[in-house]
Amino acid sequence: LFLILQIGSGKKPGTPEKGAEASKETELAPAVSDRVTRLLSELIDYMGSLNQAAGPEVQPLLKQGLEYKVKSEHLQAVEVFKQALDLKLTDSEKSAFLILMGNSEAFIKEYDSAINHYYQAMRLGQNAHNDTVLAVTYSNLAVVYQLKEDMKGALESYFDLLSVERKVGNSLGEKNIL
Repeated sequence: LFLILQIGSGKKPGTPEKGAEASKETELAPAVSDRVTRLLSELIDYMGSLNQAAGPEVQPLLKQGLEYKVKSEHLQAVEVFKQALDLKLTDSEKSAFLILMGNSEAFIKEYDSAINHYYQAMRLGQNAHNDTVLAVTYSNLAVVYQLKEDMKGALESYFDLLSVERKVGNSLGEKNIL
């Protein structure tokens, strides 16, 4: 985030703007933005059983939250997904809303909160032996750690994801991770 702010200003802090120096810095802005956009596009939404089996009180919140996500109104989406977590949900439904919240938070650069929600979903997935939830959370954790420029966290998440892919016998997923 700091790098983006500095680049956006078009000059280094405390130095006067110079032609060659300023143009070099502003050339970096699209590259940083492209990297962030590419990483955000790698986040995986998880619906679990929300589309079919969720109760009637859950469906309107899911629909409203997803509509906010589509319109890139991620703060509003987070609020709606939080409301859903107050309902009586199955662990699979909770996992889905936690992952959706984490993804919306990643878009508004609330990376630590996103990571927290992914870990909550991961624990529910571990308790339920739900490999799909685990794969999605590990994948999303890796992306958010990359956004935070925490390569150790990203690598650990990729290793966790790799172990899930090996466990379920997904050789294509294993190759992509490697």
